Amino acid sequence: MNTIQELIKHQIPVSVVTAVGKYNIADLKRIELDILHYGVGGWQIQLTIPEGRMDPLIVLNQRQLPTTNVVGL
Repeated sequence: MNTIQELIKHQIPVSVVTAVGKYNIADLKRIELDILHYGVGGWQIQLTIPEGRMDPLIVLNQRQLPTTNVVGL
């Protein structure tokens, strides 16, 4: 977060990309609050997919997809 704060302090636009999987799905609300707190201009949320070197055990199945509201959805 120090880098984000420094960039915003110098009026450099900041966006955040979050790849969502089993290990961080529960953190989305905290991430949203941090993004709002620091004044980040954009947040892109991507689902992990079992391609390349991605561990298939990290990928969410359809029943695990979030049903709560986050900013912009």
